[in-house]
Amino acid sequence: MINLIFSPQWFFGKDILIDVVSILVLLFISFFAWRFYALNKGRKSYALLAVSFLLLALSFCSKVLTNFTLYSVKEHKVQLGLQTFTFQFINYSDNFFLFGTLIYRLLTIYGFYLLYSLYYKKQDKTMIFMMLYFIFVSTYFTWSAYYLFHLTVFFLLLFILFKLYCNCKMTKDLPARWLFVSFATIALSQLFFMFIRMEEELYVVAEGVQLLGYIILLVGFLMVLYYGKKKVQS
Repeated sequence: MINLIFSPQWFFGKDILIDVVSILVLLFISFFAWRFYALNKGRKSYALLAVSFLLLALSFCSKVLTNFTLYSVKEHKVQLGLQTFTFQFINYSDNFFLFGTLIYRLLTIYGFYLLYSLYYKKQDKTMIFMMLYFIFVSTYFTWSAYYLFHLTVFFLLLFILFKLYCNCKMTKDLPARWLFVSFATIALSQLFFMFIRMEEELYVVAEGVQLLGYIILLVGFLMVLYYGKKKVQS
């Protein structure tokens, strides 16, 4: 059996609640992005934004389902003479865990790639095909090398951050700054995830920083909605 549990025992299950909050945030953003697309059929960027956040939400759903099974505790009783000893152990299936992890990582990388393609629109079709192939290969062959997965996500986020930074310098508005800070925080969480093998508590830090990033993203998106509505009314 392969040991793929990096969380401290006291944190078992708590990361599921954190990921559920991230799911709700991502679904909220995806829903309103799709509504924008429905009202503005010519703006395909809204549809791409909605799909990318939906894929990220689904990736967390896969992670939650996997961890929910992973953290199920079973008891085993052993009778030795007149005494009964009870042992608790974490039960999980290697195959189910690896499949769930594969789906989580594939959807995560593909979701962030769609966000990347939203900012880097001028891509050759051959390049797009190669990127999709790279996403699948990097996801499949790095299931045990978790740090390569987080490194891939980190680099995708760096490209996105560059465009967000340029947008901040150009517009100089508050929502743009919040969006930049949110993705910078999510990128920082990936760095913490890369080193969880060294210290279990870093997993807790990484989960917390990632949650903070998605909460900041929600605030930034709400600001975009507010200022957009205010602009329309004026």
